[in-house]
Amino acid sequence: MRRSRALLLAVALLATAPAPARAADPTLLVATAADGSLVKVTVAGRVAVAQPLVPAAKGTYHVAAQAAGGTVTYSSWNVDTKRADVSTVQVASGARRQHTRGGRTGQLLVSGDGKVRCVLRIDADGAFVSLARLDATGRARTLYAPDPRIYGGVFLSGASVTTNGRTVYLARTTRGRPSPIYAVDTATGRLRQVPTDGSMLWVVNVVLSPDAKTLAVSYVDTTYALHVRLIPVAGGRGRQLTLPYGARLMATAFSPDGTSVVLTASSTRVGPAGTPGLWLADVESGRATPILGSHDLQNAVAVA
Repeated sequence: MRRSRALLLAVALLATAPAPARAADPTLLVATAADGSLVKVTVAGRVAVAQPLVPAAKGTYHVAAQAAGGTVTYSSWNVDTKRADVSTVQVASGARRQHTRGGRTGQLLVSGDGKVRCVLRIDADGAFVSLARLDATGRARTLYAPDPRIYGGVFLSGASVTTNGRTVYLARTTRGRPSPIYAVDTATGRLRQVPTDGSMLWVVNVVLSPDAKTLAVSYVDTTYALHVRLIPVAGGRGRQLTLPYGARLMATAFSPDGTSVVLTASSTRVGPAGTPGLWLADVESGRATPILGSHDLQNAVAVA
């Protein structure tokens, strides 16, 4: 009888015991290396492995813009001609295809379905100065261009586009003043300001989460320290990610499941050079962990 009761108790405990935690699926990223090439980075837990994807070319800097279905759209900026080509690469096979040549220079933004393309134009000093939408032929229509005569100068941050391509999120920075964050309608150019507490100066990049509810905003304060704050799209103060003291990192992507923020070396022109390596910050705890410290990577996009 005792044995029967013990056996029944053991079976009951097994039935109610939690199942072993399932290992998270690997995250695949594509980022720009210091030599201008593109590399694919496989992240499993807190371990990452980098492999070459698109080789470097003389005088050319490749920047990944969007990933969908295992294909990454990227721009190739030529430092001599100051023009950019747009191409795609199959991450699994490495097969590449060029789509346009000699387009406008700037940060390419592509919606998740690939139907909407915008570009953040840059000036001779390398600052983002306007946002434009590209038509099927590559012609640009300006959506937003701040008045350059504003005292102290004005420039735009890096930006992020929604999956459906209807909205671009970016910040406008005027030296010495808080940076407002805008949602720009890609059809009309109409601006809607995202409510914040007005404490962020010199915003350098804005990244949208997969569920389109949160912005990871990278900004520099008056001491040139770099911070990353998670802000609800609906507005609010948000909360800071916990970066190591003195680290020069900025948010460039979310993981596909939205639980982590991908941090790479800062490419801002304000303050010292960026911190090498690839980092992941947990959205829940806010803590950042280095996962690939030997590579100087920038502008990562999440593939899967």
